Amino acid sequence: MKEKIFDRIVQGVVLWALAFFGLRGVLPDIVAAGYLPLLFLAAASTVGFAVGPYAYQAYRCEQTCETTCDPAFCKA
Repeated sequence: MKEKIFDRIVQGVVLWALAFFGLRGVLPDIVAAGYLPLLFLAAASTVGFAVGPYAYQAYRCEQTCETTCDPAFCKA
């Protein structure tokens, strides 16, 4: 499970870095227009996308190991 979360975080960081460096030329325009909070929101949603599904599944499957749960999330 930790490997999946780490992989998703790395994918999110790479995607964010590509977007950031792609936006680097227009970043002063984004700041001047007041859209910097929106850029931070996009970064936060990327982290949420990377961690959210796995955290939810770990929370749901920790107490009861249902048939839909991945065995990696179940306590033995």
